Amino acid sequence: MFSMKSQNVFRLIGGFLISLLLSTSAIFGQNIKNEYQKIALVLSGGGAQGLAHIGVLKAFEENQIPIDLIVGTSAGALVGGLYSSGISVEHLEMMAKDGTIMKLFLGRNDLSDFPVWQRSEKSSGKFSIRLNNERISGPAGLLNDQLIWRDLFLLTAPATYLAQSNFDSLFIPFRAIGADVVTQKTVVFDSGSLAEAMRISMSIPMVYPAVVKEGAILIDGGIYNNMPTNIARNLGADYIIAINVDDTPPPVEKIRDIFDYFDLFSSVFFSPTDSVSVSDWDYFINVDTDGFNLFDFSAGEALVARGYEAGIIAAKNIEKTLNCRDNIIHKNIRRNHFQHALDDKSIENIQWIDYAKEENISNEFEIMTPFDYSTDKINSIINSLYATNTYDLIIPELSINGNTLKLMVRKKATMQMVPEIKINSVDGFNISGDWDYRLEQNQYSLRSKLGIGNYKSGIEFTFSPNKFISPYAINETHIMWKLNFFGNYQTLESENTNKKIYHFESGFGFSFHRLLTWNQQLVATMNVHATHWINLGDSTLSEYSKTLYPIFNLRYETNHIRKKSPISEGWKFDAGFISGYYDSNTFTGIHGHAAMGTQLNNKYHFCMDVSYKTMTEKAPLEFINQINLPTAYTQTLFIDNFALSSLKATFDITRTFFRDDVFLSVKSYNTYLENRILDVNDGWISGMDVSIKYESILGPIELGLSVFDQSDYEVISWTKLHIYL
Repeated sequence: MFSMKSQNVFRLIGGFLISLLLSTSAIFGQNIKNEYQKIALVLSGGGAQGLAHIGVLKAFEENQIPIDLIVGTSAGALVGGLYSSGISVEHLEMMAKDGTIMKLFLGRNDLSDFPVWQRSEKSSGKFSIRLNNERISGPAGLLNDQLIWRDLFLLTAPATYLAQSNFDSLFIPFRAIGADVVTQKTVVFDSGSLAEAMRISMSIPMVYPAVVKEGAILIDGGIYNNMPTNIARNLGADYIIAINVDDTPPPVEKIRDIFDYFDLFSSVFFSPTDSVSVSDWDYFINVDTDGFNLFDFSAGEALVARGYEAGIIAAKNIEKTLNCRDNIIHKNIRRNHFQHALDDKSIENIQWIDYAKEENISNEFEIMTPFDYSTDKINSIINSLYATNTYDLIIPELSINGNTLKLMVRKKATMQMVPEIKINSVDGFNISGDWDYRLEQNQYSLRSKLGIGNYKSGIEFTFSPNKFISPYAINETHIMWKLNFFGNYQTLESENTNKKIYHFESGFGFSFHRLLTWNQQLVATMNVHATHWINLGDSTLSEYSKTLYPIFNLRYETNHIRKKSPISEGWKFDAGFISGYYDSNTFTGIHGHAAMGTQLNNKYHFCMDVSYKTMTEKAPLEFINQINLPTAYTQTLFIDNFALSSLKATFDITRTFFRDDVFLSVKSYNTYLENRILDVNDGWISGMDVSIKYESILGPIELGLSVFDQSDYEVISWTKLHIYL
């Protein structure tokens, strides 16, 4: 029927098609098996050590190890849940390295999470003592969980919507393990809000608040099941790969600090289901996380590397057992689909729910709908609601159809206090508290900061309304006002006489803020100050110790600083006009300030801070804005350094040192003074700090040396300990 020539052509075509099929199969990683196996990945808990799971996932992807199910507890639920939602391993690795996961776990906001007018008021701490309904209570956990709820929702909302809240329909089927302390049983989450399931599973006792839901008190799943291989087996897994990242606790003789104690206590909590003792697995990977503790989130890069090393070895061995490879192209197509499931979705309604009662409530704030879904918009709405100073917790969730944004809210207590402790070899000991008292119907707040120390003490009261809501609000509020009263006491040393000099400052003022955008404002301030000095003797400056004098300041500020500790990132600029009346003279002047911080590479950061001020007359403003000095000299009063005009510049080069939360910093201080009040030459004053800082979860610990050209380049060492809860 066909000629020999035609048959040869068909053979060639057939051979080509078979070759193409085989090559395509190799590319897709689909080697034919006699019997398909359901492969499950079981991820243990371990706090920050759980970041090592990311490294194992990276190794598995590179070697095309297929995964049909992920079951995770605690940190394993966090990493496994994010991966199951379609977030790439590259994105997870970046989150571990750049501090995103650390910020999420520790509950520490970036400055950009607050509107510009609140950034100078916010303390670093979240641990609060509360008074509500005449009852005093502490927080439910050591760390705040506002960011956890917000960020987990933003990361997983597209996948939850596309899967219709069914965890079997996620990018990879998933189970999160929790524990109900009322029934003392393991709880397996297979549907509902993925963010909520992950949040419950990572509720380490005493560290994060438990989640109370429908009469159950839900906490970290590791309490009853830290390596849930039995759950994977019950779900039909044929081949279970168990990954343990929780290292054994240190022996008693090697316990050095509070974090080692946490490791010890967690091992006691989780001992009934210790990851190493569980045996129902087909392949076991024990990642070496020795040297890291539950809270070493800043060591993300090193932990991912540890997991990758263990994962590469395991993947080579597993390949020999499993006669199958993952379909990389198809996997990436599906991942992209899950990550962009809400791109064209419109939010039609906002539903408000009381968190405690689990009941619908009337609209707290009128937010404009409809609007197109985006993580930036949802993030802005939640941040602006927190900025009203009304809510202690906001939990976002989408309805099944994706058209309604649900906001479960819990209002703040009547009064809250956040404590801070500072111990400084230069400034001495100081303990302070940020108090927040919310008045009737929550319309106004009276905030105060009280600090007591052996060198410095002070008190400040601020009264302002709780009404800021922008953007996406029907009744946008861009105008805010604050009424404040303050008083400060300080002890200093005179360079010339070596005697104690006492400085008292008090006053009151009113500020009017016109918010142009989230990061920009125009501020008009009228303050009345009183400055009084004791032991100045017959110095020319003694005449400046007067009673009340008014100061008016009109200032424009644009602030894009994202964070300040341990190193600044972002930039800001402000400039303004100053006018006042002092000692029968009217003085005027201008001022400007710019700051910038940037990451030069993975290890180095650079920061710069420059300010300029000039006055037409002798004015007391320099008493308020002290000269730019190295740390060890800030307790010394250089009374010949006050001037009518000044240019101040600080430059800081910082390098991560030993590990990601230890920083070596070299900071240069430079001030140029003109028209000094006393009869000395104008010119530059310069100095330098060299310091090593450890940024712990409780606050920074810093050791340094200072050098200053006004003291013949004498070297003085100093220490700082700042604890915020």
